[in-house]
Amino acid sequence: MAIAFDAAIDVAGSSVSSVTSANMTVAGSDRCLVGSMVWVDTFASDYNWSAFRWGGSGGTSLTEFGTASFYSVWGMVTGRLIAPSASTTTLYGAITGTVTRLCIGAANYTGVDQTTPLGTAANASGQSNAPSVSVTLGTDE
Repeated sequence: MAIAFDAAIDVAGSSVSSVTSANMTVAGSDRCLVGSMVWVDTFASDYNWSAFRWGGSGGTSLTEFGTASFYSVWGMVTGRLIAPSASTTTLYGAITGTVTRLCIGAANYTGVDQTTPLGTAANASGQSNAPSVSVTLGTDE
């Protein structure tokens, strides 16, 4: 079965510590929801994510699989949820303080291996005019 991109959302809030998306519909078989939350502030590195959930503030938590930051200006977390409920609901994100800008987004993929949906994250940090990162792919990735 081929992996297929199903849906995407994004939402942003200003001077907030949490944000909730509009409704997103997740359907199909062998689902994997992948989302990111990004915050921007003068001292963004002073904050950490505290919740990232499918189904609103009381929903199912996404599992973190990557984080990044740039100087002290922005921070980011990426998470995934294997087999999210097939439903129409919201994505919720929160951090440990009020920031200038908080954004979340997600995409649902279908036809994904439910045991090992994602390979190893390839992370990089630093400053460069020609950024790069090496990625090792597994079978069918």
